[in-house]
Amino acid sequence: MDDHDTKNNNSLTSPWYKKGLCFSCKKCGQCCTGFPGFVWLSPKDLSDIANFLQMSQEMVLEKFTRKVFHKISLIEILPSYDCIFFCNNRCSIYPARPVQCRTFPFWPHLLLSKETWDDAARSCPGMQTDENMVPYEEIEKKLQEYQQNFLP
Repeated sequence: MDDHDTKNNNSLTSPWYKKGLCFSCKKCGQCCTGFPGFVWLSPKDLSDIANFLQMSQEMVLEKFTRKVFHKISLIEILPSYDCIFFCNNRCSIYPARPVQCRTFPFWPHLLLSKETWDDAARSCPGMQTDENMVPYEEIEKKLQEYQQNFLP
């Protein structure tokens, strides 16, 4: 049995992060570059980005996305694997960034255990800080936002 039931929060035991977790985004861009991956877009993400860029959704799809596994992902710039919106060491659509980006690092697979959290923290300076304790309730809210955006 997992330490935490991430689907419906009906766990018999408290999650390992019940006292909160330290995280303060340093806007370093480490999560936006350096390795291949996918930034999945929901219909709301697409709409938010289109509105922010003052473009049609069709134009955003054509210029900035690709289809992968019947889903929509942002394009990466090769060979660096930078997100298409990672420019001048920052996110050029930060106010309209996708849910996947907004909820990092409070993703289900990173919250499985202290070990998975610590492993991810090796490449994220914001997870290596004691500056900002994120309360359990906020972590759960971000986790729920992520799950509602991606899980059926």
